[in-house]
Amino acid sequence: MKTILLGKAGNQPFDIEQQGVSREHASITIDDDGQWTISDLDSSNGTFIRNEHGDWERVAKKKITPDTFICLGPDNANGCKFFAHHVEYPNDYSSDFNYLEDLAQDIGDQLEKAEQKAKVIRKVIALVSGIALIGSFVVPGDDIRMLLLRVGSLVSMVSTLFFDPAKDKKRIKSLRDKLFDCPNPACSHSLSKKEVDNRRCSKCKAQG
Repeated sequence: MKTILLGKAGNQPFDIEQQGVSREHASITIDDDGQWTISDLDSSNGTFIRNEHGDWERVAKKKITPDTFICLGPDNANGCKFFAHHVEYPNDYSSDFNYLEDLAQDIGDQLEKAEQKAKVIRKVIALVSGIALIGSFVVPGDDIRMLLLRVGSLVSMVSTLFFDPAKDKKRIKSLRDKLFDCPNPACSHSLSKKEVDNRRCSKCKAQG
């Protein structure tokens, strides 16, 4: 069994100097079966892992994997963020950038699907509104024409209230902004897609 103490006074193979991290903040235990566990050591600002939704989950003790993304302390420049495997391979960022590239591709696919969905919905709205408008001119009977005009107006109103073509794209881009963190524990920089594509952080120069 191997235990790594995390913090300003820890024995992790990289320096932690962020103000929001305690001297003995948390620990990672790797047992003989290769099971990883992170434990908070009653730190002042908490220990967090990022879940599958990209949100920070505060933990007291939890099983993790080498690819779990950890935050000691606050989610800002005063906290220390890193992938768990850096306690064994502190200067190897290749797998981190591989993960970020895969993530960028997945997010790109989600954005494309969101755009295609928005196009389909816009076409359906335009088609229904157009049919209602044209029908109001050609069908006999004032009551039917008035009904068609109301249907067209209702479709336009409902689409304005409930259909926001930018909403999904905003959500996906927000997720990307939350997930594109520099893998260097000493750096708090959020990476751009260009930096991920170049596999290099422009702030700390970490690359992989």
